[in-house]
Amino acid sequence: SRLDHSLILIAAGEVLQNCVRYGYESNGESGQISITLFSFHYGIALEIEDDAPPSDPEFWISEKDASEGGLGLITVVNASSAVRYKALSTGNLARLIFNFPEYKIGERSSAWVGDIYIARQKPYALFDHMCEGMGDYLTDWHRKLFKDAITEIRAHIESNRMKLFYHNEWHIQDVVISMVHLLKNSPQLSERERLECLLAAAFHDHLHPGLAALGDLDEPIEIHSASMAKVFLENWSLKEMSLAEGSVTVIEQLILSTEPRKRDHLYERSRPADDPLYHQKVLLNDADILVSLVPALGLNLARSLKYEALMTDQKSSNLYETFSSRALIASECAKALISPFASH
Repeated sequence: SRLDHSLILIAAGEVLQNCVRYGYESNGESGQISITLFSFHYGIALEIEDDAPPSDPEFWISEKDASEGGLGLITVVNASSAVRYKALSTGNLARLIFNFPEYKIGERSSAWVGDIYIARQKPYALFDHMCEGMGDYLTDWHRKLFKDAITEIRAHIESNRMKLFYHNEWHIQDVVISMVHLLKNSPQLSERERLECLLAAAFHDHLHPGLAALGDLDEPIEIHSASMAKVFLENWSLKEMSLAEGSVTVIEQLILSTEPRKRDHLYERSRPADDPLYHQKVLLNDADILVSLVPALGLNLARSLKYEALMTDQKSSNLYETFSSRALIASECAKALISPFASH
């Protein structure tokens, strides 16, 4: 009752017509179409998936006039809060997001938050998100590296499951998803720099023991995470194709920059726009804290802190309030993503 059902039906109908017309009929084939509904704090999402031959969304822009169905994609955009098309390995996916009217959230922010929420309701897909982050640079070598890195990370998480209420595989996926959205607006980064950002995002809280255990550590947890990442990446390079010279050191530096005291120092300083390492550090730190600044998602942080730090509900909520009021983000893209939620 909080959404205009006619808009949902119109948008879904246009996507379904395209699945039938271009996915199947134009290829002389038949197949299946699945529709999945997702509910989340800010609205709902529909995912429509076919098993037709994969088609690059970049070539879906139609120049047909309205009488020939050329307004279909425009209609979908106008009826939805955010639309995302994706070619899969064995089909095509369309995700339509419809925000509740009380949340005036733009297309980019809707797509980002929708990705976070929907990822939590689907089988774990960190690998797919990391591959997406490479965009046109993705190669079979990247796929192999990502699969092996994720296997390593999840093995460590599983062996320490009881300690990781927040700094677990879901937090890693949240940060990688946020990194992917930030990378979309960072075209100046090279293939190597994008790869370094994604690997640093995946390893940045590797085996974080929770706040309650930090008192037993002589050094910031980021030092341990960086060291673990270095060991894995150096060993992987010995067995497989090597990373570019210096990349392991850059990834270490990126992870170390997420230590809270270094983060504050990072955001206080101004560096030239042509300093790629500084830009990478900003992106990683922004990705790490972005998801906790969305109020509905930040509640998850507050609840998890209760267990990681062995504190009461009230203390954890107070700590989150303090964090959210003090947290900074540096990149213009990150500010644009989070700004619609400031009033909610």
